[in-house]
Amino acid sequence: TGDAIPYAFPVRRRPLALSLNNLGIVARRRGDPERAATLFEESLAIWRELGDRLRQALALNNLGYNLADQGRNL
Repeated sequence: TGDAIPYAFPVRRRPLALSLNNLGIVARRRGDPERAATLFEESLAIWRELGDRLRQALALNNLGYNLADQGRNL
């Protein structure tokens, strides 16, 4: 049915956003803050598309920690 396509879009985007966030954590821990920021921002963009405010907060939190590691602020 026509309803299957809109439903499938968010379902596929959630694992991608989670994976991007996790890869950002890996990049941060490996000492690559620029890559980590890019991955966290990509994750954040998807959570915003999906309207998931809790996970938006998680991505923003990770961005903040990434900046703090560099001695910077948001």
